[in-house]
Amino acid sequence: MKLLVVPDIHIEPEVSNERMSWLGRLIVDRKPDAVIQMGDLMSFQSLSHHEFGKKSSEGRRYLYDIEAGLNGQDLLFAEIDNYNRSKKKKDQVNPDMYITLGNHEGWVNKEIQNNAKMEFTMDAVEDLRLKEFGWKVTPFMSVLNIKGINFSHYFPSGNMDKAAAGVNVGKTLVDNMGKSCIAGHSHLYREYNKTILGPDGGPQRIWGLTAGCYFEHEMFYCGKVTQSQWWRGVLMLDLIDENGDFNIEKIDMKTIKELYR
Repeated sequence: MKLLVVPDIHIEPEVSNERMSWLGRLIVDRKPDAVIQMGDLMSFQSLSHHEFGKKSSEGRRYLYDIEAGLNGQDLLFAEIDNYNRSKKKKDQVNPDMYITLGNHEGWVNKEIQNNAKMEFTMDAVEDLRLKEFGWKVTPFMSVLNIKGINFSHYFPSGNMDKAAAGVNVGKTLVDNMGKSCIAGHSHLYREYNKTILGPDGGPQRIWGLTAGCYFEHEMFYCGKVTQSQWWRGVLMLDLIDENGDFNIEKIDMKTIKELYR
């Protein structure tokens, strides 16, 4: 089984969605069994608490965010649909599509909590038509398990729901969770693995991964030095067994652009 892990995409109204077409072409080419988007599909700049009341927030609208998100998904799924229309059913590409919502999608619920008048008028899942497009949605701060691997936008450290951190977040995940875990959120690529005693009494390798990010533009809330540390691309996991072990193929953004632009 092959899993394509797509980290934070951060769609924004002012940024081209061309990378979503590249992603669709990669899916058609590599034919994964499942695609897992790790959340923060959207930036939702209009709801950013980082810039509330600042000049840089002028002109931002929730509607513009949603329109950009719909356009990005249209481009992604059009590549798959166009390919499938030219193929017999047995040759079509139809991976299971999963999304684990991130903290930026969570800003929609936070806005409702802070402004009760917005209740029933905003909903990230409904407004972005995620289920209609075909995503299987895992709520923010919940965990998706596929073949013994746990996926979440981030895994908390301690009891305050803050994201696990550390010099190597992968090691932190393994030490905290004791099982294979893959996260997004940090935009860093970090990996760590160790072998433990498995349920059958034999050796079992478990992984901690943070998957980087899938965009090229600069973020509005981080400095250049911080962003220079981010790894940009996607991961292909080739599952070895039912206990969450896999081989990793890193496909960086530069390669994706060269192959699928």
